[in-house]
Amino acid sequence: MRQCLLLGIPLVLALGSATPGWCQQSLLEERMEVRHDEAMFTVWAWITVADTTGSHTGGWSPVKRHVQQAVLDRLSPAYLDTLRRAYYEQEPDPDFHYQITVLALLLTQPPDMRISRDMMEREKEWARSHGRERYLSNLKDKEAQAAELLPLLNAFHSRAELGQLYEECRRWYDPAVAAYKDGTIGRVREALDYLGMDESVLAPISHMVLIPNLIGPLGSAMSPGFEGVTFTVESPMEDAAERPINFTAHEQIHFMVWDLTRGERYRQRIEGITARVWDDAEGSPARGAYGDMVTYFDENLVRVITSAAMGIFEGVDPWDPDAAGISAHEQRGFLLLRPLLAALQRFEGSGESFDTYFPTFLDDVERAMAARSPTVPSSPRLLDTIGRGVVVPRTSRR
Repeated sequence: MRQCLLLGIPLVLALGSATPGWCQQSLLEERMEVRHDEAMFTVWAWITVADTTGSHTGGWSPVKRHVQQAVLDRLSPAYLDTLRRAYYEQEPDPDFHYQITVLALLLTQPPDMRISRDMMEREKEWARSHGRERYLSNLKDKEAQAAELLPLLNAFHSRAELGQLYEECRRWYDPAVAAYKDGTIGRVREALDYLGMDESVLAPISHMVLIPNLIGPLGSAMSPGFEGVTFTVESPMEDAAERPINFTAHEQIHFMVWDLTRGERYRQRIEGITARVWDDAEGSPARGAYGDMVTYFDENLVRVITSAAMGIFEGVDPWDPDAAGISAHEQRGFLLLRPLLAALQRFEGSGESFDTYFPTFLDDVERAMAARSPTVPSSPRLLDTIGRGVVVPRTSRR
């Protein structure tokens, strides 16, 4: 997305040869951490009471309503005005909610939140050793943002008695943690089975952290990556806190196809496929969030695989104008979904693993595009408000 803070490619750890199914689950459980986070809770409690327009919401969960009322009851009108002024000084930045979420991940826990020096120095060292001056500059910007906002956030935590409120909310958060871990591991395994691939394709991820954000906008997720660890901060699709939307599984599929889509072997073909819709997607949210041809292709592909692996596209005609919500994604600028789905359906009958089949898959995509042009919205530029309030999931890369 615009002005995205680019955070790191996770450390690559070799996992060795394929392992039996029960070992796969054990490895996933070992590498996946699901937790709630009081610093994240503090940041989003501030947004909940400070944003009087509701622009950050995709709906209000029972947890969010409880937190809003509890904080309003505990603070004076004058102090609430202070919180709101501070918020609206930041909020005009279109990427603010993402950036403040990234900041929360860099903080130690309340009551004395501060930048984690170990984490920050590890990131800076990576940037220096790899010559990434822009990323190093972004880290310094995060330190400046922390210096500006941490006095306010620490005082807010104390005056609103957020430590006590956070404990009260554990009746929602604790069940969500258990449900999110079980659900996400199940989705990742479904995707691996669907693609006919083993867990070694997830080697680029040494550690995965999923944080249910039950007071964020419903149906949203943000996925920054740091050195050696990826985060997904996810809010449920519905009111029930224990119903994850599994953007974490979506993010792991990115790594399942990483070598195929991001390597040099198929780059020219991928760019050629994407070029056919690239101008049509200009001005759309999708092209704004995924601004080069390879990244754009990769996101279209992962969205199709995620839905197909979950059975959403079973028996669906790719060219049906209303097929499985494809048209809604097209209106946001994802214009490769139909030919990708047509090619993916041919893959399903191949009996091959996706990495082995991938050259044929690209052939199938090209044939599908030549035989029948995808349905393209007449003007994506006019549709950039669709899905407003829902954060586009992203995996950040330096």
